[in-house]
Amino acid sequence: MDNYTPNNNENNTEKEVYTWKNPSPYTSSYVNAEPEKPKNKLSGLQIALIAIGSFAGVLLITVIALVSIFIVNNRDIDISDADETVNEQTEQKNEVNLPALETQPPSTDALTIPQICQKVEKSVVSIIVTTMSNGQIGQGSGTGIILSADGYISTNAHVVSGATSVKVVLNDATEYDAEIVGSDTRTDIAVLKVDAKDLTPAEFGDSSKLVKGETAVAIGSPYGLELSGTVTSGIISAVDRQMEIENVYMSLIQTDASINPGNSGGPLVNSYGQVIGITSSKIVASGFEGIGFAIPITGATDIIEELIQYGYIKDRPSIGIYGRNMDETYSKLYNIPQGVYVEYVDPESDAYKKGLKQGDIITKVNGTEIKSMAELDAQKNKYKPGEAITLTVFRNARTVEISVVLSESTEE
Repeated sequence: MDNYTPNNNENNTEKEVYTWKNPSPYTSSYVNAEPEKPKNKLSGLQIALIAIGSFAGVLLITVIALVSIFIVNNRDIDISDADETVNEQTEQKNEVNLPALETQPPSTDALTIPQICQKVEKSVVSIIVTTMSNGQIGQGSGTGIILSADGYISTNAHVVSGATSVKVVLNDATEYDAEIVGSDTRTDIAVLKVDAKDLTPAEFGDSSKLVKGETAVAIGSPYGLELSGTVTSGIISAVDRQMEIENVYMSLIQTDASINPGNSGGPLVNSYGQVIGITSSKIVASGFEGIGFAIPITGATDIIEELIQYGYIKDRPSIGIYGRNMDETYSKLYNIPQGVYVEYVDPESDAYKKGLKQGDIITKVNGTEIKSMAELDAQKNKYKPGEAITLTVFRNARTVEISVVLSESTEE
């Protein structure tokens, strides 16, 4: 393996050295004092006047001092009160009203499907999205879950992708304009906010305790408002199903409850009427039937809270590249190794400064072989922003190694 010394594209300018010069020492000039003049003797009247004046001066100084102390004390109180007011205002300004997303233990025996619907339906909304592409206005739909009484709502990131406007429709047909608070394409989760009060938040269950075969109910708006509130039921077909979706590995719940276009972002509910998943994707291909997927709610709540608080996922590491998979077919056709073909390198990234460039093929991360973007992400995500990883890169029929410092990703 060749050693690689990258060109960091930074100007190596000679640094100027600054030294402080000590100022000239201060020299005092001394002059001889004039001879002291003899003092005149004072009369008794003069002495009395001086005494009275001195007493009056002392009295005046005392009064001034007392008044000053009173003012300062009162001023201290006012300043303290003002500081407390400012602090309270600052805290209120910085405080984010996070919804209560804690999972709840089952509080009753298992419910019937009609009882589940009655419990959950007010917490499910339809989402209407308007998009603009090449001057053409389009419209899409999805489903959302009410998170809080004051209007936080979760859905899928792909539901609101490219939206120019978003509307939320409650189960009683009340409509609200919605703001996209944050969206994360890697987990396919987005959060909306509507200006509303007294909404009915969903109750959350513990998806980590799911077992195959238990009841699963999906509620949503397949194909738009006309079919809003549609209920389908089935079972949990599998838990912790590892799927690669758009170059990202995701751990998903598999269900045979029917999930159709428009269901995306809606709840998958257990037999206690608790949300245990956010329906996200379905295998749509000839020969496949009854295979749907949902994002486990345990873990998704952490993503939701970060989107509400920051608008993105904080502390997620980034190399600063866009790439695509160099699969086995291309590998054999062009006699090059499998890996990630680098299509773009962010000029602000450390990878760019260290010499990573378009056309490179990343084959290993810290010595671990990778063959796809999903595998690259899986290795990279073991580290934090500010930490360094070593990329093994195939370039011009030779292999080089590049050490890069990860940055924090603020992308959706």
